[in-house]
Amino acid sequence: MDFTLYNKHLKDLMRWFFPETCPLCAQQLGNKDAQNTPYCSQCTASLPYLKHACLRCGQPFSHTAAYSDNTATGYALNQLNSDIDIDIGHEHTASSSVDHCGKCISHPPSFDHCFSPFEYSAPISDEICRLKYAEQPQLATRLAELFVDELLAHDIEQPEALLAVPMHSKRLRERGYNQSLELAKQIAKRLEIPLINDLVRKKTHTRKQTTKTLIQRQSNLKNSFAILKNKHYQHLAIVDDVITTGTTVGEISKILKKNGVDYIQVWSIARTR
Repeated sequence: MDFTLYNKHLKDLMRWFFPETCPLCAQQLGNKDAQNTPYCSQCTASLPYLKHACLRCGQPFSHTAAYSDNTATGYALNQLNSDIDIDIGHEHTASSSVDHCGKCISHPPSFDHCFSPFEYSAPISDEICRLKYAEQPQLATRLAELFVDELLAHDIEQPEALLAVPMHSKRLRERGYNQSLELAKQIAKRLEIPLINDLVRKKTHTRKQTTKTLIQRQSNLKNSFAILKNKHYQHLAIVDDVITTGTTVGEISKILKKNGVDYIQVWSIARTR
């Protein structure tokens, strides 16, 4: 018996008797929508796609060209151009061929590449907040599905393995699960990439980062992570739900590189401005 075909027919039958609805607008999903995305086509098209950002740190550029598509194809993937016109910080006034911000050219982070397909705004920000704070770990499934669709659309190089941002045991007991790990599990499953949980741990229980400045975040997280095992990976991707300043993934990247990892990507569902 062909179980793959059997499961497909079973799912089609279930949709016939129990039609799926879009979790954002409650509209009934057609067969095509239900098979391809977790949302209806209208809601999918209106998601806050991040269309132009620094390839190194993922910081969105303020001044971008107008793109007519809704799949973030404007995301710059070309090599650093020689005609760069750099401003202070993350802003730039260069042509649309520039793919690194001024800060990353002068003071690059410890990781090598960041991919965040969405801006941290509604409804993606609402979904992430429910995942983190409303005891809804199942939301990781549909967020990971959206992420993988965009990752493959952009032909992003895939690593040897994935690593979720670790959570301190005290915070883990409070929340009951690590939302970054839930996302990483689903992404690893869809891409068929190994997920490693025993490489890095959060050794220090730090205060929440939400309201802190960049300097405060850096001080709060300094030396708070530790390597458990060196498995001699050369290319890893760190998975998180949202990147704000990049401090957390930066600290993890530092210790990974000190222990022989050559190339580190940062993958997140969203990036703040």
